[in-house]
Amino acid sequence: MVKIITKLSSSVICKNMQEKIYKNLALYAISVCYEDILDVD
Repeated sequence: MVKIITKLSSSVICKNMQEKIYKNLALYAISVCYEDILDVD
């Protein structure tokens, strides 16, 4: 029972970490594109 709970919680933590990483990557990509646009101007 404990193993199942730890497995579930670890998968949830992994999912949350993935979401945070994806959000950070998206923000980084947006900021890089924005800087490129500003450089062109």
